[in-house]
Amino acid sequence: WFKDAPPSLHSVWLSNNNITMLLIRAFAYIVNLYFLGLIVNSFRSVSRNLLPYPAKKLLRLELDDNKL
Repeated sequence: WFKDAPPSLHSVWLSNNNITMLLIRAFAYIVNLYFLGLIVNSFRSVSRNLLPYPAKKLLRLELDDNKL
């Protein structure tokens, strides 16, 4: 999704969208990601490979109100 994300992109908020799954490495190219909000969706699982590796700058990952 975000392969050409600018370095200034720090936060992604995808709440209340009824998302059930995300592609592998969906956020892997957002190297300056501090916040990822995925609340109120329909995830049954979330894979580590969605994020940059290492995700040194990630401070908060919100997954409330999913089917985890």
